[in-house]
Amino acid sequence: MVALFPSPYEDELLYSLCARYARLMGYGNLKTTLWHLFGRETITAVMDLPTHLGHLAGQLADIGGPGVEELIDQHTLLPYFAAFHLPERREEVRAAMRGDGHPHWRLGLMASRVAAARALRFCPSCVTEERTRHGEAYWHRAHQLPGVLVCERHAVWLEESEVVLPAPVTRHVFIPAETVIPQNLFARQVPEGCERDVLLDLARRALGVMVGPPPAVLPSALRDGYLAALAERQLATFSGQAHIEEVRAALRTVFPAEVMERIGLPPEDDGWWLRLLRKPRVAAHTLHHLLMQAFLGLHRERLGTTPPPFGSGPWPCLNAASAHHGEPRIERVQVNYTCNAREPIGTFTCSCGFAYRRVGPDRTPQDARRLDRVAAYGPVWEFALRKFWLDPALSLRELSRRLGFDPGTVRQQAARLGLPPQRPGSRGAKPPREKIDVPGTTAWNWRREECRAAWQQQREEKPEASTSGLRRLIPGVYIWLYRHDRNWLTRNKPLRTTPRPSIPRVDWGRRDTRLARELRRAAQDLLRLERPIRVTPGRLGREVGQAALLEQHLGRLPRCARVLAEVSETREAFAVRRIRRAAAGLQQMGGRIPRWHFARLCGLRPELLAVPEVAQAFEQAWAALLTRFEVPAA
Repeated sequence: MVALFPSPYEDELLYSLCARYARLMGYGNLKTTLWHLFGRETITAVMDLPTHLGHLAGQLADIGGPGVEELIDQHTLLPYFAAFHLPERREEVRAAMRGDGHPHWRLGLMASRVAAARALRFCPSCVTEERTRHGEAYWHRAHQLPGVLVCERHAVWLEESEVVLPAPVTRHVFIPAETVIPQNLFARQVPEGCERDVLLDLARRALGVMVGPPPAVLPSALRDGYLAALAERQLATFSGQAHIEEVRAALRTVFPAEVMERIGLPPEDDGWWLRLLRKPRVAAHTLHHLLMQAFLGLHRERLGTTPPPFGSGPWPCLNAASAHHGEPRIERVQVNYTCNAREPIGTFTCSCGFAYRRVGPDRTPQDARRLDRVAAYGPVWEFALRKFWLDPALSLRELSRRLGFDPGTVRQQAARLGLPPQRPGSRGAKPPREKIDVPGTTAWNWRREECRAAWQQQREEKPEASTSGLRRLIPGVYIWLYRHDRNWLTRNKPLRTTPRPSIPRVDWGRRDTRLARELRRAAQDLLRLERPIRVTPGRLGREVGQAALLEQHLGRLPRCARVLAEVSETREAFAVRRIRRAAAGLQQMGGRIPRWHFARLCGLRPELLAVPEVAQAFEQAWAALLTRFEVPAA
């Protein structure tokens, strides 16, 4: 049981709380802190997503310390990393942090290309205030978030401390901020400009994710919200197809390459935003979501919402012949999309039978009274036409004004309803215009021949063009043929060409050679360290900064695989190396030590000494020491 534990400060990291506890108790053995707090001496001092928090909360329960849920929500980085995951995945990670789990794996952070923090960071202005208010500094959660490089309160650069993550020598020590942050601090102001605005906005968004509840939005709804916001900016169609090159150019304008590299996104990862716009199959890093939301100007209340292209109803009835003309009577709208521009088309149907269409989206309130095409006139409008058509007191122009359409349209509809072409009292009726979209008419046949000739002419002038290329050249001709003469268009399309072989964007051979050379050099550096560190594939990957790449694509890197197989050490081989190093050190220094002390210098546990290979190396080294220095055998 823990008898004393420091009270947490505002936004304090659990790592900082444990470090202040260790400093307060003043234990001589560094692992005593781990044993008292977590019940094990092999716990790693993790900054972001610690585990075994259930045992820690149990130890603090008797002294009124924070519970396990409070520790997770208010003193770890889980609210940030799990903000845009499914609720069931968040609960799995919580369970892993309560016990002995692997939260980083469950959140997909091991495979993420977002660079992790190299060291614990602090704000000089915050440290000065804390030393005045509390008498000591502490590690803030908000200062350790990926992509956060400035303090959102003071608009100054965050500084890196001497506490390296992960610790190169020991991972079992909690280091207090007060012992490593110098006394005389100078806060560097972030200069005015675009970069300052971007970094401050990103810091505020990250802090909002930390302190607020997770968005109650599914990843699929987030994707739809991003596409809808892009469509509002004319960077995507309203049916969900993004204009890739235009989006890429706009993102580069808002987030230049130097800013992206500064916040930890590698320049070669230029397609991070594409994963947010595709069907969510894998987890996306929270930093990617925040960047996309900052680019689109989205806030928490708009996340996952897809604004309707025609606003929210009801919508007005535009039937000029009805008594409720202009009143908001239409409750529902049917939305389709155009074939070429993929713009939304709304069909509004009133109870009077009048239905009209409008191409969206509506950008001003006046657009709600715009009519692009009539879908159905309805019985009310047709009854008014019959009544006004036979009224000799109304001129054709007055009749058209009352019905809300031009005289040519009124004549066409009168002919459709079988009304006499000559109105009572008129001097003569003009024949209605022949519609060009009615098959079999003279105008339709003439339009068909004209479009066919234009299509064939373009095929002769551009024999190498594909169907899509011809469509871009003469879009109107293609649309008319597609709608009215599709069989002929299908027979007269250019033959489909064989797709060109894709050129790989990454030279895997060159990357394999370079990484293999770096891995071998990193292995040699590890072997030269004063304190032995086991050479493993994971350790080598972290040393060269390519752990995720080696984990995911080792099959494409045969040279790297061979180097890792050659230089990696088993547990037994590492034990043998420690034995030889300890024996060599004793031979240089001399002196008398007992057998058990030599075993401790080698770092050998009893179960490891039981392995024949390790036992043989230990006995040989011990016999050599006995022969050279006459070391006492007991």
